[in-house]
Amino acid sequence: MTDVDEEICVGVSDVDHDYSSWLSFCCSTIATSSLPQLGVLRRISFLRSVSAGFSTPSLGVGRSKVSRVQRKMADTTTEAPTSGVPVKTLKVFDHLVLFKMNVDELQEKEMLDGLYSLQYAIRDIICTSLGRLIAKTPTGYTHGLFTRFKSEKGMKDYWLDEKRLEVAQQLVIPFFSEPQGLCTVDFEAEVENDLEAVFRRGDRFESGVEHFLIFKFKEGTASEVVEESLNTIKNIRAKFGEEIVQTTIGTNVAELTTAYFSHGVVTRFESESAYYEFEKLLASDPSWAAVKNVIENHIEGSYVVEPISTKLM
Repeated sequence: MTDVDEEICVGVSDVDHDYSSWLSFCCSTIATSSLPQLGVLRRISFLRSVSAGFSTPSLGVGRSKVSRVQRKMADTTTEAPTSGVPVKTLKVFDHLVLFKMNVDELQEKEMLDGLYSLQYAIRDIICTSLGRLIAKTPTGYTHGLFTRFKSEKGMKDYWLDEKRLEVAQQLVIPFFSEPQGLCTVDFEAEVENDLEAVFRRGDRFESGVEHFLIFKFKEGTASEVVEESLNTIKNIRAKFGEEIVQTTIGTNVAELTTAYFSHGVVTRFESESAYYEFEKLLASDPSWAAVKNVIENHIEGSYVVEPISTKLM
């Protein structure tokens, strides 16, 4: 396995699975084309290969997999920032990847299909979103991938998983636009202890815009300034209201990139119009300008998340 290939990973803990529910899902998936952009025969073949590989596979719903039993997931209690009412939360690991790709339309579809389908083949994945960036970044990144895991335990399993390696080696790495064609940021975050929030399912997660922000605090930045800046990032998003469906933020633990990026932020917007409105707000916000003064290696990327129904063949 190459150094480049090692970067496409992160982890999770085991969870109980409902096999009968999963089989029901497979049937509905084939009928409704829930795997985007895959032909019917390819979907049937893929689901058969998955069912043969796992004795108790998990239930996939849209872009997420849901287990009926969550008692193995560590939970904590925090205070909601606005109401002060204690809110039960769960710790999760969010994995961000930005790619520099040189692909034609068919190669892009196959790459996105392969990466998307991993959530059905690898039990450690909670949910996935991915897509072509709305705008190529100044540093040349063209595509993004978001994957969520339950804990650090599954990291090595996912890292070494044959299906992941096969997708990376056949559909991703050969089409890098330059030798170091990706960057990754992994961080632990807390989300509300709610099925929709943890597994990113439900109407509000079916479509919208996924936004990545990765950066490093400049050398010598005081710890209190770091804390204040992170709170500013959170508060700007909290003030924007319900048009932001979810935000997670945390310290980068991906060993290969900690020297370049210290933190990552993922924000799901309810719609494209909400995303563009937020961008306008951010451009004139003096508190965000203050944050930008103390960070470097600042990269942002966004892609549209489409409803599954739009992917029917």
